[in-house]
Amino acid sequence: MKLLISEKIKTARTSRDITQVDMAKKLKLSRQTYLNLETGKTSPRCDMLLDIANVTGYEIGFFYTREEGKEHPDCYTNQQVIAIIREAAIYAERKLTNV
Repeated sequence: MKLLISEKIKTARTSRDITQVDMAKKLKLSRQTYLNLETGKTSPRCDMLLDIANVTGYEIGFFYTREEGKEHPDCYTNQQVIAIIREAAIYAERKLTNV
């Protein structure tokens, strides 16, 4: 069964017994904004998806798998994603200061 990212977000939250209100608070979002992510009305940015992964204890790869319960073997861990984002930010800052 194929699952959308919004469905994966809900699965991750409910599997950890976190309410929508608590999840929204942990992510520093309004409940409605969080609900929009969970229902697919809006798509999460990469950094928001990483925050959701960290709050729920799931690896980021969980949200990108196509089938329920199957992790993509080549997905990065949360820590690897953070390191990549930091490197990209450093690179971008260097490019801006050398303009």
